[in-house]
Amino acid sequence: MRLLAFSLITITLLIILSTSAQAQSDPRNKLVGNWVGESICTGNHPACNDEKVVYRIRLNPNNSSSVTIQADKIVEGKPVDMGTLDFIYDPKTSSLTCDFSRGRTHGVFQLSVEGDLIKGVLMLLPEKEIVRNIKVKKSE
Repeated sequence: MRLLAFSLITITLLIILSTSAQAQSDPRNKLVGNWVGESICTGNHPACNDEKVVYRIRLNPNNSSSVTIQADKIVEGKPVDMGTLDFIYDPKTSSLTCDFSRGRTHGVFQLSVEGDLIKGVLMLLPEKEIVRNIKVKKSE
């Protein structure tokens, strides 16, 4: 009986340690958290406004190569939800990419991760017109 109990405890500990090691080695973990910065308009788009933004990044439990970003713009000091998108993370190139369609708009976010800084662009397709420059820094 003692041997069976010891075996069950040993197996349980191995499973816990294995799960913990996998979580620590996941390259997406460094992205998780709040990122604060700006999204600046480019070109001539009268409806576009420069924005202070907060990106809330979390792991996507349904896809081991992506993260979910919920974006807020700051209006009069308060966060206003702009939506949530899934981004593919490529740890080899330290890049985040999201190809999306909303209504008649089709675009792609192309972002690079440089330590505690994420920067990049929003490009409209099929024209490949850059409409926003994005730069956010991880906040503690």
